[in-house]
Amino acid sequence: MEKIDYRKYPILFVDDEEENLDIFSIHFRDTFTIHTANSGPQGLELLDREFVALVISDQRMAGMTGMEFLQEVKKRHPEIVTMLVTAYSDLDVLVDGVNAGTLYSYILKPWEAKDLKIALSRGIEHYYLVSERDRLHQEQIETLKKMARANRLSAVGTLAAGIAHEIRNPLVSIQTFLEMVPQKLSELLLSGSGRPDKEFWEKFYSLSFKEIQRIRTLISELVNFSRPTPPDLTRENISWVIEPMVDLTRKEAEKKGIDISYHADPDLPLVRMDVSKVKQVLLNLILNAFQAMPDGGKIKILARSVHYRGQPRSVQVVVQDNGKGIPEEIKEQLFDPFFTTKDPGEGVGLGLTICHQIMEEHGGEIEIKSQQGRGAEVVLTFSGDDKKGKGKS
Repeated sequence: MEKIDYRKYPILFVDDEEENLDIFSIHFRDTFTIHTANSGPQGLELLDREFVALVISDQRMAGMTGMEFLQEVKKRHPEIVTMLVTAYSDLDVLVDGVNAGTLYSYILKPWEAKDLKIALSRGIEHYYLVSERDRLHQEQIETLKKMARANRLSAVGTLAAGIAHEIRNPLVSIQTFLEMVPQKLSELLLSGSGRPDKEFWEKFYSLSFKEIQRIRTLISELVNFSRPTPPDLTRENISWVIEPMVDLTRKEAEKKGIDISYHADPDLPLVRMDVSKVKQVLLNLILNAFQAMPDGGKIKILARSVHYRGQPRSVQVVVQDNGKGIPEEIKEQLFDPFFTTKDPGEGVGLGLTICHQIMEEHGGEIEIKSQQGRGAEVVLTFSGDDKKGKGKS
């Protein structure tokens, strides 16, 4: 430990006998910065206006005892190191103070200057080490915040490139048709027939409307990604969230020749979740599974309880499909913004990114296991609260 300048960490000594205050100051003023007070209230007033690292108080004082004073000090200034000077007859008070965390140390009367100097030095060293630890911890937090901001700026660059690419394509289609409108109107006037080119106008309307919807969907997904709302967490039975999503997608699954099923372990603990956001995750995963099985297949959704030693129970939701699987070389990119294996116009590559973000907001995890040609398995892990129940509470 580096050498400490003890004078930078002032000491307050409180005693209702002036003679004791003078003796304390004479003994230690050459080594420490000393403040004194002749009562608990006076000591508290001084602490409100002066920086003090260590407070030492006599126990037997009129009005407010030393322990009562130190309890108030800890309540107002929990970082200050506290010591009590007392006699053998007050050992019960000492035990209570140490057990309650009020006292760092105690000094028995009559004290020896050499022993008390060592105790005061150790108390200041304790204050220094704790304050340094807290300072370094705060620096780490600030560093992490800066890294998060840097990562966010990097993500913004990726998003900007994706936006430019995804919006440009539909705009080109719309622009192409708009450039043809004057020619079509001229042809209509010259022909004198009064009959518009029905095929052209229907195609123009349909494509333009479709591309505008595509842009709106992209912007909506971007807003969800870049400006997430804080999750509204409630304790829920996970089955009550999964079952409606399975029912919602079952008809579409049947059209595609896909069998979708759900099974849950009995007595699952409730999960703290934002229902709408977890539904968004599940819907993304189910639709991804649909697209991985263009010729039909099976989707199995499982909810199971997991209990690792020394940790509270967790709930895992597993979405399995027997589709074409995921090539090994792209697994690391699956959660990257705008990375997609879908055909143009079928997706913008934000689905899994948003799923990952939502799971992080819930303090959970998302993991994808897959081998090409052998299907895929997505595992969502939520912390359970070990309270079984029928639903929201």
